[in-house]
Amino acid sequence: MVSPQAVWQTISKLLVDNKDLVRILLTIGGLSLSSLIGFIWWYRNQKRKRKFPPAIPSPFEIIRPNSDVLSVVFPGNKQDPLANASILYQDRCPTRQVSVRRELIRKLSESDWLLIEGRTGLGKTREAGELAQLFNNEGWTVLWLKLGAWVDEPTSEHLRELNTNRKLLFLLDDLNQRMYFAIKEKSPRAENSPLEPITESLQNRLLRSLTAYERFCSNGEIKVLATARNERFSDTPGQPSAWDKLEKDKYPKFWNRFTVYELPEPEDEAIAQLLRDTIPETAIYANEENYLPIARKNDCTFRNVVENLVRLRNRKLPLTPNNYRDTLKENWSKRYQDAVNRYPIAVHIYDAVDLLEQLGISLTKAVVKPTALLIMNSQSWQLWHRYSINKALDYLMDAELILTPRDGQIEARERTVELNKKYVRGLTKLVLRLTQKQPESMLGSLYSLALNFNNYSYHREAFVCLNLLITYLPDNPEIFFVWLLLGNVLNNLQRYQEALASYDQALELNPDYDRAWNNRGNVLNNLQRYQEALASYDQALELKPDKDQAWNNRGNVLDDLQRYQEALASYDKALELNPDDDRAWYNRGNVLRKLQRYEEAIVSYDKALELNPDDDQAWYNRGIVLDDLQRYQEAIASYDKALELNPDKDQAWYNKSCVYSLQRNCDLAIENLAHAINLNPECREDAKTDSDFDNIREEPRFKALLGSE
Repeated sequence: MVSPQAVWQTISKLLVDNKDLVRILLTIGGLSLSSLIGFIWWYRNQKRKRKFPPAIPSPFEIIRPNSDVLSVVFPGNKQDPLANASILYQDRCPTRQVSVRRELIRKLSESDWLLIEGRTGLGKTREAGELAQLFNNEGWTVLWLKLGAWVDEPTSEHLRELNTNRKLLFLLDDLNQRMYFAIKEKSPRAENSPLEPITESLQNRLLRSLTAYERFCSNGEIKVLATARNERFSDTPGQPSAWDKLEKDKYPKFWNRFTVYELPEPEDEAIAQLLRDTIPETAIYANEENYLPIARKNDCTFRNVVENLVRLRNRKLPLTPNNYRDTLKENWSKRYQDAVNRYPIAVHIYDAVDLLEQLGISLTKAVVKPTALLIMNSQSWQLWHRYSINKALDYLMDAELILTPRDGQIEARERTVELNKKYVRGLTKLVLRLTQKQPESMLGSLYSLALNFNNYSYHREAFVCLNLLITYLPDNPEIFFVWLLLGNVLNNLQRYQEALASYDQALELNPDYDRAWNNRGNVLNNLQRYQEALASYDQALELKPDKDQAWNNRGNVLDDLQRYQEALASYDKALELNPDDDRAWYNRGNVLRKLQRYEEAIVSYDKALELNPDDDQAWYNRGIVLDDLQRYQEAIASYDKALELNPDKDQAWYNKSCVYSLQRNCDLAIENLAHAINLNPECREDAKTDSDFDNIREEPRFKALLGSE
């Protein structure tokens, strides 16, 4: 039987070999050769898209029982004796009565959720990987959280893929970086953000996802094993510390599920034993008498030992106390500097890896190389630069495993690449092109790119990415998340009708998703279809009654409907669930002002400002209420604070002028009114009929300012 591919090849050859004859025949028929070829190409491309509807993958890689867990946790060449998975496991505290491994087994057996904490390089991932391997050998399915994957409640497809509902162990490594590079939250000053799904923290999404799996495994056979760094201070100026990235105080519901085990530093004898076990497998010359002295000068991390051995082997140097670098940070910084000295163009490769990690794009040579060229100046597309980047990247992939960077490796540069418009344009073209060439490996990166572009307010580029994604996932259940994100993007672009259609499409696929109902309510509110918006919020709350943001949004739409008492009840419910929501306190103050409950409104504004002292609108509205209470010195102080934060707030200047007029302070009234008119000429017309200015209306300077003389 002749294959379709063979038929196509035959037709293509026929067209090329007889193009003149075919052109004549087609011209007679009113068509052109280019039209026919174009149609055939379009048809083939559409057929290829229809034939390949890959799902957005589960964020977890499934490791079946009795598999090699360490090869997933530590990818790399297992033939290399210095690869992480190849190095023999060491009991870090050989003098202890009970080993660390036994302690970890007991903790995980008792608590189900275990967080292994410690500073960089202690071997947290190795301990977690060994523990997961032990459980895997005892019949547990291990689910490894992939880097940059979108985490949310599992779909029915994800659950079917598991093929089991018992003995699930979730392995979440390096939560600091995963949470830092996950979706960034919008500022608390943002008014009723319509982008809740894409701005929600990884902490909340992980909690929701893992809780859903717990319901799936109703017999309780589920365990969560995580690792995180706990350094309280950052080595990079202007960057948050490893501890800050976890935001433990902000997300207690997630973090309180864990029992925390602080991993002890390895004893000197453990370091020496690591050298004894590893050195014979390498070509490194060493004297065993030096092992213990080297262990004593080591920075109490296993990682530093391995990085030293890799460097010495690559340079064909012996292991001696003089050749040994004492600290891991010194090691990473020196290795980065050595790479740059060897290949100056390596600077751009490190920058490319940094940028791609920020955007959740998979690190492959096909992505890193053009990204490094993009980061260079406009001359970077010269052949010499391409050759140089390629050579340096091959070296860094082999010597530094740059495509699977370790803790501290990229940070050793002590600089961060900032996303800008040039990079956005270039990365959009690159990822779109690679997705069309190899969609099976790029769809996850395309989704992450759209997600992060929207978060960084590059909404048009996010829209382009999502449109391509939809063409590859027309019939897949995971398309629900794409429609949801597309709705958020269109809402940000103020294309509200299209956003509503996207949310409706998402809810048709998954009608029980509370956040989709909540976001649908937001876009209906933007369209001033308040009753429909209220119905959407009510549906969201029926599905998830403890969603404080939905209660807050419901209060907003009730406020728009002038149903102030009901709005107040919604805000109170939101604050009962989340007393630290400054926006809910602010909104509560607004509705209390409309109910003329001024003293209570002041209390609400004060609470909002305690939580967010840089909210100029809250200071401004507080001033209005104080003005209503005739507490004029206090009102002026609030307006002054609003203007300190936002000097272009014309209404604050105007209201200050009104207060000074009521106090018969003509000079300051005119001075502040002039500021307001300069910012907004409409203030001049307002002042002409505002009774607050009756005290100074006959003043010549006031008349001149209004142009009434």
